[in-house]
Amino acid sequence: MSTQTEINQETIVEFDRETYEDLCSELKSLLTTEKEIAKRKDDLKKAVLKLSGGNRMEYGIKIQERITRGTIDYKAIVEDMGFSAEEAEAYRKETRTYWDVRSY
Repeated sequence: MSTQTEINQETIVEFDRETYEDLCSELKSLLTTEKEIAKRKDDLKKAVLKLSGGNRMEYGIKIQERITRGTIDYKAIVEDMGFSAEEAEAYRKETRTYWDVRSY
């Protein structure tokens, strides 16, 4: 799982190498733990759902089936209306920049 944080040049501060290394080490550890927790949480959700038999609310857990409508395939609409990809580019929103911080 990655964390995306919007940042601009004014928010960048300089710090010494040792502090930076310590911060990176702690962040990497937390990101690893976060992945492990997310995996365990997903496994537990699947097990509870399998045993629940459907909608339930007990032991502090609420299990509720939710149905959402599918997304609209705007790319297909553009193609069906005869627009080329280049023509559709005129409608693209402004580019957004963000920083992606993750462990590797």
